[in-house]
Parts: sequence; structure tokens; C-alpha cells
Amino acid sequence: MIRHISTHHKTGTVFWRKVFNNIQNKHNINLITISGHKNNFKDIEHLFLVDKINIVLDTHSSLNISELTEYPVCSLHSFRNPAEIIFSATKYHLITNEKWANLPDNKFNGLSYKQQLNKLKTFEEKLGFEMENASFKIIKKIISKLANKNYYHVSIDSIST
Repeated sequence: MIRHISTHHKTGTVFWRKVFNNIQNKHNINLITISGHKNNFKDIEHLFLVDKINIVLDTHSSLNISELTEYPVCSLHSFRNPAEIIFSATKYHLITNEKWANLPDNKFNGLSYKQQLNKLKTFEEKLGFEMENASFKIIKKIISKLANKNYYHVSIDSIST
């Protein structure tokens, strides 16, 4: 059986990574972390090990579990209160070194996402910017995933406090 952990930016990726890193050697776990935007299990099935418990940590919640018909799969969807996502992401994106956030973007008159965010005067303006941009996409994806009955949905807010 494949254990599939589906997370989004700022919704428990670090938490789940720590949990499985801490237990993987004791419990015969093969942890496969997908940090890109792969959406096809066929791209990663060569990483599955027959003699181990295969756990796929899908950090962008992009894998399509409906196409995984050869293996039984148990999927957990880690999500977070949208207000917490926006607040946390705003603080994070003000200082991030992530490549995408530091590339010039025509949408922001040649400024990077991080530069545009830092250019705003008040924290409230920064929250609004984050809400309308990066966090908007994440929250939309969370809402879509919550409608999928093939997942066990876990609010990271309820288990990490």
C-alpha cells in the first residue's frame, strides 16, 4: 500500500517531513518527497520499494491519486485555516530565498514577488497582496482537495498546537 501525504505551501510540509524522517528507519519506511509540480504517479513509481512502507510526501498537492490503480493507496490531505496560511505566508515571503519569489516579474513592473511585497507600506497591505496572489492559489487548491472524498483531511492547526 502507498501512503500519500498531500500538503500545500504553509500547511504542514515541514511537520510531516520531520515526523517521517524521525520514524523512517525504525519502521522500514521509504520516504519519497515530491517537491516539484509532478502530477503523474507514473513519474515516481520507480522509487517505490517492495520491501518497505512507501510514503509519498506530495509537497505541492499535485499528484493525481485517481490514476494510481495498480497499488492500493491511502491518502491524507494536510490543510490549514486560510487566515493562518495568509499570515504565515506573508511573513515568510517577506524574507524568503525561494527562487520563484526572487525572480523579476512583469506582473509587478519588473520587481520580484518578494520585492513587491516588501515595497508595500503596512502589514495590512502586505496581507492583502498575499491574499490576492500566492495564497489565493493555495487556498483555491485546498478547497478543491477538501471536496475529494478519497482523502482523509487533517487540519494541521488541530494537531500542531
